[in-house]
Amino acid sequence: AVVITAAGDSRSQAAVDDFTLTFDRPLTTPSDTTATPSTIALTTTMAMTTTEEDVVTTQPATTAVPTTQAPATTTEEPEMTTVERPGLNLNIGNPSFEDNFINPSVEGTRFLAVADAWVLSGPTGTFVPPEDAFDIESGILPPPGDARQVLFMKPGSTAQQTIVDSEVEAGDEIVLTFAVGWRRDQPFFFPDELAFEVRANSSDELIARVPLDRTALNLRAGQLTMVEVSFTVPDNAPWVGEALSIELATSGERALAQLVVDNFAGVLYRPEPTTTVSTTQPASVTGSVTPSVSVTPSAASTPEPTAPTIFLNVRN
Repeated sequence: AVVITAAGDSRSQAAVDDFTLTFDRPLTTPSDTTATPSTIALTTTMAMTTTEEDVVTTQPATTAVPTTQAPATTTEEPEMTTVERPGLNLNIGNPSFEDNFINPSVEGTRFLAVADAWVLSGPTGTFVPPEDAFDIESGILPPPGDARQVLFMKPGSTAQQTIVDSEVEAGDEIVLTFAVGWRRDQPFFFPDELAFEVRANSSDELIARVPLDRTALNLRAGQLTMVEVSFTVPDNAPWVGEALSIELATSGERALAQLVVDNFAGVLYRPEPTTTVSTTQPASVTGSVTPSVSVTPSAASTPEPTAPTIFLNVRN
């Protein structure tokens, strides 16, 4: 039962309307409920009992996935191999100037105004440098020099040679090397310029000209350095089929100037020949005759000769 009780002064008044009672059943059994008549509140006390138990959590069994270990692999770096191109050694005569043997102790001189296989002009010739001119040990020149003798050249001198059996073909690569030195046993200057030229022997056409001075050679007194000059014969060069001629020329105003050259070498690399396969179509046989047509190319279609590109390499 629900009892609504009003209390207080007799002149007071309260009104109630639209009374609704909502009853929520508890989840557990409630204990005794005591209603106090002097209040309008319904007090419900519920005692909750909690039993503390050990909780055991069981993890589901796991299945081990087998692991496959890849076999160790070793990557070997490929060995770098140098492929040497087959080349034809050019037949340069008296390349290290040893043909004219000089014995200073017997002949009383260290130079001769000759050098076999070379055409000389001006103050030049075969020379045996003393040991203090370069770092000479047991009479032998240090690299890139060779053996014991050199060609000395003062300003205004030339040395020229036609290389035997050096007829070139289109596409040939020519590599020429020689050593240049500046002696230190005497207070000589280095000539202002050493010009190296390659010409076609028959037509005398200039193929290559390389001017050299002490700065370009990066040369010090008592030192020898190697010079390499290379070029490829153009397809339409007018001097194809000719032999090569090499020439050295010195210039300068100082009389007390001198250089030496030594150890000439040359290699000709000829490209591998290419084979062209020609396929001939059989002629068709018909009742008609096909006239032949001859076309003469104009003179303008002939390309101009191409000058070779010259490469210079100086190695100290």
